[in-house]
Amino acid sequence: MRLLGSRQPAGGPQDSPQEEDGWEAQVGGLAVVRKAMYALSALLRGDSGSSGSEEVGNVEEYVATVALTMPTLCTLAAHPDGKLRKRTLFLLAALASETNPAVQDVVFSQAIATSSALPAALVTALSAEDEDTRVQAARVMLAAAAAVTVGGGAAATSARALGARVGASGGVPAVHAAMGAVEAAGADADPEEAARLKTVLPWMQ
Repeated sequence: MRLLGSRQPAGGPQDSPQEEDGWEAQVGGLAVVRKAMYALSALLRGDSGSSGSEEVGNVEEYVATVALTMPTLCTLAAHPDGKLRKRTLFLLAALASETNPAVQDVVFSQAIATSSALPAALVTALSAEDEDTRVQAARVMLAAAAAVTVGGGAAATSARALGARVGASGGVPAVHAAMGAVEAAGADADPEEAARLKTVLPWMQ
C-alpha cells in the first residue's frame, strides 16, 4: 500500500502516464507494481470482496487510506500495461460503488482533480479490446451516474462533475462508437454491455 500510496510518475501526476519515465524500475519493476496493486485491492476491498469500509472497521482510517491512494490509482488507470490498467479499474469500480458516501466523495473528487488522468482513461477504456477492461470502466461510470441519480451531498456533486469531465474528454462519441461495436458483434456481444452504455450516456451529457 505504501508503494502505491506514495509513488507517482517522475515529475508528478500531471505527466502523461503513457510516457516511459522509469519509475516502475525504481520500485522493483512492473511485476512489483502489479503485486502491490493486488495487495492494495485485497486491503481496500477486504478478504471477502465486500464493502471495504465495513471490513476495515475504522471508517475514518479507511477514507484516509483511499484518499492517499487515489492520485496513483487515477494515474495507473491510464497505464500502458493492460493487466495493471484492468486491475486498477477493477479497484476503482469497487471503491466508486461503496455504500459509504464519504468514500464515494473521496473517489469522485479525486477523479476530477486537475491532474487526474481518470476521465480520459475511462473514455479510452470504452474502446479497449479486452472486454473486462470495458466492463470495469463502465462500472466506475455507472456508480457515478447512480450517485447523481440519488442526489444530494458532496459525492453527488463530484460524480456529476466527473460526468462532465468524461464528456469533455470525448465520452459521448466513445459511447456511440462502443454501442456501434456491440451492434456489429451481433449474437457474440454481451447484451448487458449495450445496457450499461445507454445508462451512462445521459450522465456525461
